[in-house]
Amino acid sequence: MGYFKSGFWETLVFQASTTNHAVRNAILSLAASHEQVVDSPKSLQQFAMTRYSAAAKEIITSQNRSDSIQTTLICCLLFICFELWQNNFWQAIKHLENGLVLLKETQYQTSIDSSIIDSFIRLDLQLSSMMPDREPTLCDCDFVKKVDPNVIELFKGEEEARISFDYIRMSIMKFTKTEAKPFQRQNKHLVPAHLLAKQRTLLNHLQLWGAAFDTFYQTAINVNETTSSGIYTLAIWHRFMTIFVGTYFSVYDEFDYFNYNAHFDDIVTLAALLRNLPTVDKLLESETTLSCDMNLMQPLFVTAIKCRKPATRAMAVALMRSIPLREGTWFTQQVADLAMQMIKAEEDGTMNYVPDRSALIPLCARVVDTTIQDFALNGSDATGNKKMMEIVTMCEICLKSGENQMDCDDWVKEESGYDKLKVG
Repeated sequence: MGYFKSGFWETLVFQASTTNHAVRNAILSLAASHEQVVDSPKSLQQFAMTRYSAAAKEIITSQNRSDSIQTTLICCLLFICFELWQNNFWQAIKHLENGLVLLKETQYQTSIDSSIIDSFIRLDLQLSSMMPDREPTLCDCDFVKKVDPNVIELFKGEEEARISFDYIRMSIMKFTKTEAKPFQRQNKHLVPAHLLAKQRTLLNHLQLWGAAFDTFYQTAINVNETTSSGIYTLAIWHRFMTIFVGTYFSVYDEFDYFNYNAHFDDIVTLAALLRNLPTVDKLLESETTLSCDMNLMQPLFVTAIKCRKPATRAMAVALMRSIPLREGTWFTQQVADLAMQMIKAEEDGTMNYVPDRSALIPLCARVVDTTIQDFALNGSDATGNKKMMEIVTMCEICLKSGENQMDCDDWVKEESGYDKLKVG
């Protein structure tokens, strides 16, 4: 379930299992898979696969039933979790994509429980945030609740705040994956005016949402621990999405990240408060906990690799290492190791820079490009045999252009032709 309450996991899936053989078999396969990961008995692995196959057959044979679409979607979500437990990430993604297509194609044909729709919307967003060229499948569907950020005044509850934020996040993903995408790695002075205007509009929407949320946050943060964990998570993601939108056209202009040091500080502060909640501490007691909901790894990872304050990025890595939770396709320990590799490349002094833990990392030492998608989707590979990442530093960009490394900061301020450079 993660840090939020879930009608799907807390109620619907168990209700459906009492009358539906496909759902019951899918639950049993997932439960056996979990136990197999914990205790590694081979007999459970065979049992899990048998129940998995039985659930798939039940779905096929019950296609003419009135509830067949909802049953298929419930099982699809359970199959996604099953495959993630087995480290079959691409198979999990295949199930997700098939479920998203089914949900989109049948949105006008039948009534689907809102908790199922919400689960798919959030998985859709999570996958798009991981895969650079993937546009959310459900962004134009009528069941995505439309919210006008310009009229938000006060949220009545955590769920209302989250639905509103999901819509803003969906709008951001659609913008960055479609019309804005061709200009992400261009000189930002070449970005069309209408795209910069849309960027400012999205930042304004985030600001308006944040103002309404802060009022709700102040009154609700001490209501109860379960509510607080969701509120902390939303506050973290608000800061993260503000950074994401604000720096979207700044891939090779690292100066823009300096404007968000306060946001990075907020992310680690809020994550530390969330991590220390008793309910979250209990959730993370097991090293085999899986969540497919909104997670902390992406905001903490970006803080670790993009924040210029050594103390803040060190705290981000420490928090990542303290969370054994598997967050979808994000394996926390491997992602933390990846962040440490990038920090080492910037702070170990190999680029004529002597690290000072109290100072900001200078631009000449910055890592400005990485390839992390394959690493994230193959996080179970702890052998180090695979090439996990490709690091490109600002110094390498300068050297490729024939500039003097010692004048790197001044060069970057004046130079605008990053689009002409072949990076990585």
